[in-house]
Amino acid sequence: MRTPAPVNYRKQTRTPEAIARATDYAISMLDGYTMWWRYHGPSQDARSARPFEGRRILEIGPGASLGSAVLLACAGATVSIADRFVPEWDPDFHGPFYAELLRKVDGRGEAFASPIRRLIEARGFTPDVVTCHAIAAEQLWRTGERFDVVFSNAVLEHVENLEATTRNLAAVTELGGYGFHQIDLRDHRDFDRPLEFLTLSARAFERLRSESFCECGCPWRMPDFKAAFEISGFQITHASSNLSATPEYLADVRPRLRPEYRQFSEADLAAISAFFVVSRPA
Repeated sequence: MRTPAPVNYRKQTRTPEAIARATDYAISMLDGYTMWWRYHGPSQDARSARPFEGRRILEIGPGASLGSAVLLACAGATVSIADRFVPEWDPDFHGPFYAELLRKVDGRGEAFASPIRRLIEARGFTPDVVTCHAIAAEQLWRTGERFDVVFSNAVLEHVENLEATTRNLAAVTELGGYGFHQIDLRDHRDFDRPLEFLTLSARAFERLRSESFCECGCPWRMPDFKAAFEISGFQITHASSNLSATPEYLADVRPRLRPEYRQFSEADLAAISAFFVVSRPA
């Protein structure tokens, strides 16, 4: 059965508890992106108080709130986002969300808070804060922009074509620019059984992907992503798995895998979450 609508198009929960969780998550994403940049970006930015100041940043798939993208703008970046399903401003959700986000960051100073104030006053996402591109990752070239930094968090597992995506990432990344990509390699239908979608027939899996708007996850493993990045001209400066399937589950699922997935090593099958840092050599 087809998923009712993409996540970004569904009515968001706006209870005080849900708003609090959503704003905390957005702040944690900015903190995470900042940590990635300090550890893996240019060494001269490691101790900068505002490391994103003046940077051109693209966030792919920022989620329904766009909170992390807006906070990158608060941190001094020129920010664009790209998503097949860009959410429209919902006053019932985005109004209280940004009011609460402003309350939580107001102590960081007016320069930091002013982009949020502008959105609240405009009652909408405005290009002076964040430029929105309603396009898939396979068509990033259509932004007409080039970026110093590209971020994605749990997004690349939802694309339709991996190599087309990495080619487009290369096309929009400035020479000397960086990409930071956290990728969830699990079957999103049941995180406790993270490789079940690799047991489906090719036809059944493609039907599942189509009916769920690719929200079920992807069949590609870490070696597939590594190869796609390198073929597209990126240098991989960091690659790690930060979540693994249990040995008991791997023993259960391996005999049931489709033949093309049985070739993967135990380590490559066990890796169910991956973090890549890539750069375009200048």
